[in-house]
Amino acid sequence: MMIKPFGSCIKGNKLYFTDTGSKAVFIFDFKRKSVKIVDHIGDYSLSSPIDVAVDKRGRIYVSDSVLGTVFITNEDGDFLGKIGSTMIIRPTGLAVDNERDRLFITDTVGGKIYVVSLKDGKLIMKIGKTGTGKGEFNRPTFITLDRKGNLYVVDSMNARIQIFDRNGKFLRMFGERGTVIGTFANPRGIAVDSDGNIYVSDTLLSAVQIFDQKGRLLLVIGSYGTGKRSVCLSC
Repeated sequence: MMIKPFGSCIKGNKLYFTDTGSKAVFIFDFKRKSVKIVDHIGDYSLSSPIDVAVDKRGRIYVSDSVLGTVFITNEDGDFLGKIGSTMIIRPTGLAVDNERDRLFITDTVGGKIYVVSLKDGKLIMKIGKTGTGKGEFNRPTFITLDRKGNLYVVDSMNARIQIFDRNGKFLRMFGERGTVIGTFANPRGIAVDSDGNIYVSDTLLSAVQIFDQKGRLLLVIGSYGTGKRSVCLSC
């Protein structure tokens, strides 16, 4: 049973998402119309699965913020390896760069993004540090990559989005703290579409806001409540 769905990704005909309430990963196969639930990876019981990502080989990466580990598994829950423990304090957001065989891992408490090799799990580079300046983070959470390999980071407690190139060089940022549309109260999830539009979910605003590459607000979807509502700002 789903209790508190959190991070998600889509690979082919399958939807993967974590559930921090059920302490499991759900895998929906739309082609076969079936569901698999992974709550153990080898001998490890998931404690707080936050995000999930899948590489081109079909390996599944699950970040567990309480265990301080990114587990590598398959749909049967077999233990294929792990990343973290001594290096990463609290892993949260994940993003896979299949072209370069790299995994990006957010360390929310450590205030960094770690980039590791998908081949051997070795550290390639670190991006950022704790702070408020350009390229610095205050409790970063979810991340995503665009078609060019640019990295988008939800810098949650700094209430902004930061963008880096595929080599970790700071490019630009946008956003400010607030409680009205166009600002961020508690930004979390992020995605980028094929046109480069940036989608950011905000748990306190109860909305998904869509921005262009310059950080200009295009559209707001949703508001707090139980009814149906969509607000278009570009119409």
